[in-house]
Amino acid sequence: MEIIRKYVVLFAVALITIAGAFLFFYRLYNKDVKALTDFIASYKKFDKAISDFSIPVLVSNPDAARTLDQFNKIYSRITASMQDTRRLGEKLALAKEAISLNNDLLDFLDKTDDLENKANEALMELDIASALRLSSLIRNDGQLMGTMLEIRDLSKRELENLSACKKAFWDKIDVTNKLLQKVVDDNGGLNGFINFSSQKNNQTKITSQNPDLDRLSKKFGDLHDSRTVAYARFQGLGPGPTKD
Repeated sequence: MEIIRKYVVLFAVALITIAGAFLFFYRLYNKDVKALTDFIASYKKFDKAISDFSIPVLVSNPDAARTLDQFNKIYSRITASMQDTRRLGEKLALAKEAISLNNDLLDFLDKTDDLENKANEALMELDIASALRLSSLIRNDGQLMGTMLEIRDLSKRELENLSACKKAFWDKIDVTNKLLQKVVDDNGGLNGFINFSSQKNNQTKITSQNPDLDRLSKKFGDLHDSRTVAYARFQGLGPGPTKD
């Protein structure tokens, strides 16, 4: 009887141990799954936030694009008037119209502050989500963690680049407004326009001829593509339990 009781106790202890181990690994696996789910949710939130932020900054917003196109045409007419005998009144009207359009572009940028803050907040969430460690219960755990950190780093560089692009765009609009104001102050004359343009080494355009904006826009596109590829690789790693 004593032997039977001993075996019953040993069996109970073994059962409790197995149940405890199962519960431990079950909780660990669920923690890993939640970490991956949180990362995916954070990534999607950042992806949307930076997309919303990029639309007005890169002038892919249809209204902003039309405004920029109108501005460029008027600006070209003003610069072309250096070579012709266009009347002062006409040049004055063109300069005022260009300033008005330029201010519309500034309004578009003003509205991006909140979008930029949301993108920064989303990046902070992604940073936290990408730093969590996974257990070996998850297939390709090491590669997944490495890819998550890569995605975080690319996302950070992408947002930094877009913020720099916004600043470059803002600076060019500001300089161009000052340039056009010289025409207004001179009642349509171009002497101040030419002098100010020369002092700034003619770096006053906010069009596609702006090398800084061209470079930053291309870099943003490259970083966005790299992040998208990295996320596709993350998905291809197939987060899930390890196979025996």
